[in-house]
Amino acid sequence: MITAAGFHRFIEANDLREEIARRSQMIDPSDLEEVFHLSDSLQKLLETSPVPDDLAAAIAAHAKPLAAANPKIRFAVRSSAIGEDAQGASFAGQYRT
Repeated sequence: MITAAGFHRFIEANDLREEIARRSQMIDPSDLEEVFHLSDSLQKLLETSPVPDDLAAAIAAHAKPLAAANPKIRFAVRSSAIGEDAQGASFAGQYRT
C-alpha cells in the first residue's frame, strides 16, 4: 500500500503540483468531455513520471517477502481515496484502476 505521504512524495519529486493545477484550471468542470480529457491527460502525466528511488525501494522491500513466499503471487493496483474505505462509506472501488 502506498500512503498519501508516498503519493505526495511522488508528486513533489516530479514537480507535478503546479502542472496538475494549471491543467485543472484550464477546463470547465461542468463539461464532462473536458473533464474526461483532463483525466486522461493527467493519467498519462503520472504514468510517464518516474517513481523516486526511495519510494521504489520502500515498495520493493514490502513486495519482495510476499513474492518470496509465493513465487506465483500477483499484485493488483487499485486507487483509493482518503476515507473511501471508512465505516459507512459506500463508494469503495468507484474509480477506475
